Amino acid sequence: MVHQKPVVLDFVGSHSTGKTTCINHVKVLLNRLGFLYKEVPSTSRTEADDMFPKDKLYHEVGDFLQAWISMTNWANILESIHGYEFTLCTDLGVRSLAYTLSSPKTNTKTEIAHKKMVDFFNSPLFLSSVDVYRIYLPIEFDIVPDGIRTLDNDFHKHFDQNLRYIFKTCRIPVIQLSGSIDQRNQQLEDLITRICTNRCTLEYKPGSLKPEARDCQTWEGECN
Repeated sequence: MVHQKPVVLDFVGSHSTGKTTCINHVKVLLNRLGFLYKEVPSTSRTEADDMFPKDKLYHEVGDFLQAWISMTNWANILESIHGYEFTLCTDLGVRSLAYTLSSPKTNTKTEIAHKKMVDFFNSPLFLSSVDVYRIYLPIEFDIVPDGIRTLDNDFHKHFDQNLRYIFKTCRIPVIQLSGSIDQRNQQLEDLITRICTNRCTLEYKPGSLKPEARDCQTWEGECN
């Protein structure tokens, strides 16, 4: 492998945007290329689903539950980074902060704490030892009922708005995938090829993702 640093592929998007589908395709690609990887499932899709009512998981997540989910996700991701060439995940800070902003049950202190973690995962210190590629999946498909994900389209859209707000405000470089599943798969194949040949240069245009109006803004300014 040309890259000496471990690689994190963080798939960021609202529910039913194709994150799991994309991760499954990347796993096939990495198996074919012979790289050592680990998929880190979101805690909210594993342990938390067995502990809390499904209809409460998105709308009524409070400060304690959000902190527990976030810290568990981050700990699992950091553990994977130390043992694998590729880590595939969906929560390297941005989605956690978006959930915190989207839930009416969390307070400003919890939002600020999550923002600090986004700062850390986007800091020169962290990025000096880990190559992070954030892959943004916009809302393009209908919500698939699975007994876990909320069918509330307003929450779906509001969460996506918060994601884009975080990308812009925190100046986080993102790679946007779009189109059909086959088109996304082709884009992923191109990305993996570029990463593995050490020619992937990510150009972020701040105007490419414009934040939409939010109900309220509890923290302002740019991330450090």
